[in-house]
This record gives sequence, structure tokens and C-alpha cells, in this order.
Amino acid sequence: TEEQERMRRCLHQLERLASLALAGEDKQLEGLLDFKVDAFGSCNNGLATSGCDMDVVVHPVGDGSTESTSAALQALASAASVSGAFLVQSLLLSARVPLLKLV
Repeated sequence: TEEQERMRRCLHQLERLASLALAGEDKQLEGLLDFKVDAFGSCNNGLATSGCDMDVVVHPVGDGSTESTSAALQALASAASVSGAFLVQSLLLSARVPLLKLV
């Protein structure tokens, strides 16, 4: 559907933003330069509606600690906000599944 294609494009753009953000970060993110940005919740299970928020998570490819994943989400939140393409609604680092809510 059109909505699924929009989500796919957004995820691709977020992955590119995250790559740029993480490449410029300090040593705490070393080893997390290989990662995957995925949709979570309704955007992942096909229940998203037009105009809904988008929850995203970061999965390190290989070994990655909770701290490095949280740092990666923070870097992504900052990059998404600065890009102007996304509005950061919230950053939930202490959730069971740390995630970033975007609109």
C-alpha cells in the first residue's frame, strides 16, 4: 500500500541519518557503526494509519550493549530533529524496548 511505501522510505532515510550521526560520534559508539533501524509497533505490524506517529528501534549488527544502543538512539533523535524531515515526539530509553517516537 501507499502507507507501507511511505514507512519504507522513512526507514531508509532514518538509516542514512543514523549512519551519518554515528560516524561523527565519539568512541562510545565504536563498533555500533553496523546497525539496523526498524519500525516498531503499529508501523511494523501493518496497523499504522495515515498521519500516525512512527516508532523506531535500533538493532546493532553483532555485539552491542544497551548503553551503545541508547547512545545510537540519542544520536538518531538528534540527527532526525536537525534534518527537519522528522519531528521527535519522544525518546524512550528506559522502556523494555528503547525506542524513538517520530511524527
